[in-house]
Amino acid sequence: MSYFLVIRMQFLSSYIDSLKFLSEKFIKNKQIILVLIDDNTIKKIGDYPFKRSEYATVLAKILKGKPKVIGIDIFFAGIKDLEDDLKLIEVLDKTNTDIVLAFYSVEVEDLIINKIKAYSNRFYSYKDISAGNVEIFEAGDLRITKISAIPFIDRRYEKEYLPFPILIASKYRKADYKQKPLLDRGILVATIGDIEIPNPSDMLINYRGGIEAFDTISFEKIAETYPSMFRDKIVLIGASAESIKDHFVTPISKKTPGVIIHANIIDTILNKRFISEVDLYSQVAITFLICFAVSMLFVSVRPIISLLVSVSVLIASKIVVDFVFIKYRLYFLYSPLFFSVIFSYFGIVILSRRLGKHERSEAEKGTRSRKGDRLLLM
Repeated sequence: MSYFLVIRMQFLSSYIDSLKFLSEKFIKNKQIILVLIDDNTIKKIGDYPFKRSEYATVLAKILKGKPKVIGIDIFFAGIKDLEDDLKLIEVLDKTNTDIVLAFYSVEVEDLIINKIKAYSNRFYSYKDISAGNVEIFEAGDLRITKISAIPFIDRRYEKEYLPFPILIASKYRKADYKQKPLLDRGILVATIGDIEIPNPSDMLINYRGGIEAFDTISFEKIAETYPSMFRDKIVLIGASAESIKDHFVTPISKKTPGVIIHANIIDTILNKRFISEVDLYSQVAITFLICFAVSMLFVSVRPIISLLVSVSVLIASKIVVDFVFIKYRLYFLYSPLFFSVIFSYFGIVILSRRLGKHERSEAEKGTRSRKGDRLLLM
């Protein structure tokens, strides 16, 4: 009995949290500004990838606004044009702002900040430059719904690299990333200051939304902006242009730019909008509880009416799921309702048939009784 009460409270708590998250989805995140290499940028600057000096110009303008962190979701691997590349390197070297460069785990040693030293006589310190691994995505139901917040270990150099968005969140909070086991709960958690990341090896992304959920500016419009708009913000520079093909299937879109995914991960962490999954046993228990409840509600309704109600509820819930972007919590918000309606319909059909047989049987008995009474009277 006590276990059932725990299950029920856990499930109700999940629904209450979901309602709270829904209200937050209509509020823009004000901590993050996206600088996007969009289709207009490609038209104006030309073919991608751009010269590194283009990034140097944009970065210099953004840095004047004194943002807290800049995350660059562009791969500066190797040297393209030493003279041109040095313009970017010098901007990076002079900064007093934390800058995080993205890289794939396989190319960490090929980062421009490592390669350039071998081709230049000048010493570069890069005291505020860090690198974060972007190979963190895990697909759920063919969508990116989770990340691993566990550091990537470069065995060759015995060095750890945090995932790109985790490192940015850490820099923004000015707090170190740490891992610790919670002995009372028997799980491993990660912490960034006072932020506790539950289940860091398999963290669900609580998507606030797409481009519309963040303040954005086109890469080619930076020269026209006031640097003050970047003050104390996280600035993420990435690609959204169709031709660059840095898109992934997520619960919010079939073509979500990678930088938008990073922005949602950072938003989830900084605002502590973590999602706790409901375990399988709880899901099954609640599903059958709802099935029973719905069956009892519709026990006296004709099967055809119950079917129409069931279909209407399914369509309405699907529309809600699509419009408020909660498909990443699909099972414990949508599936119980789906199964309850389906099973309830079959339950209603069976109960209705039994009730119909019983009524027909009683009617036949009544008819036979009345016939018998008439015979006796005669």
